[in-house]
Amino acid sequence: MSSIPQITDNGNSVSDFATKFMKRFHISRLLFKCNAGKEKGIPVMDIFRYLFCMMFSGRSIYMQIKTGTFEGAFSKNTIYRFLNDARINWQRFTVLLSTEIICRFMKPLTDEKRKDVFIVDDSLFDRSRSKRVEMLARVFDHCSMKYRSGFRMLTLGWPDGNSFIPVSYSLLSAAEDKNLLCGGKQYDGRSLAGRRRRQSRHKATDVMAELIHSAQCAGITAKYVLFDSWFSPPKTILELKKQEHPDTIAMVKKARQNTGTRAKGTTSRISTAATGSAGDVPAIFCPYPFSGGLNGGIKTGWKRFCSKNKLFYSTSGGIRVYSQ
Repeated sequence: MSSIPQITDNGNSVSDFATKFMKRFHISRLLFKCNAGKEKGIPVMDIFRYLFCMMFSGRSIYMQIKTGTFEGAFSKNTIYRFLNDARINWQRFTVLLSTEIICRFMKPLTDEKRKDVFIVDDSLFDRSRSKRVEMLARVFDHCSMKYRSGFRMLTLGWPDGNSFIPVSYSLLSAAEDKNLLCGGKQYDGRSLAGRRRRQSRHKATDVMAELIHSAQCAGITAKYVLFDSWFSPPKTILELKKQEHPDTIAMVKKARQNTGTRAKGTTSRISTAATGSAGDVPAIFCPYPFSGGLNGGIKTGWKRFCSKNKLFYSTSGGIRVYSQ
């Protein structure tokens, strides 16, 4: 008897919270900008509100229908058609929503001296049991050090030291044909679906620049960009500094083309190429070996770097939790 009112109260509180959240950040207006609208039938906001509340209920659509707790005034096919509509620009919706949250809610509460940053990272979207998924690719898993079937989920986030807001994302397939397991369908390159498929075949470093550019055009600002060694070739850092203008904090592989063979290392070469002089360094690097353990000198340097920049060390781990 006591468990039923608790579940009901929890559902009502989540629904009230969702309604307040959507009104405060104008979700209906953002959905309309991203082509999520209907001329007749079930309102889009009713479907979106149900999906939003479902994330806090702990049950999927199937389990709600099976247990008789599904309270929507529409069928599950309506939900699936809404989610699978190729005309809805969900990537743009994520950028616009994060812009509303950051600029209208978090920026007024944040001190101007606080160093806000962009963080870029990728995670494995595992589809090992799939065989005929469109644009399925062989993706290298950096955790198990093996190739798996799936995709790469490239994610852009905005932390301020205390909070983390996901800004944008992109699901990447293989850039090379030899790693592509299943081909894609014929598409019109001018359509949204065509642009997404074309973007999924680009290199991760190029897509990273596109995500940062879209976030800056939407009004999100950051003083630095953080990413790991997989995105830190000198060419990528120079292009990012030239086009988007934020400084870079990254880890670099201890490779010959990165650290150099003489006194001039990567930091000096990139600084000279970006600013014309070796004095104003646009990037901070922490070299480390690609394989094997850390030696004493490099380990000490990494500790000094972290103690001097605790904010960047602490915020760089937030996107890993979100992505996985």
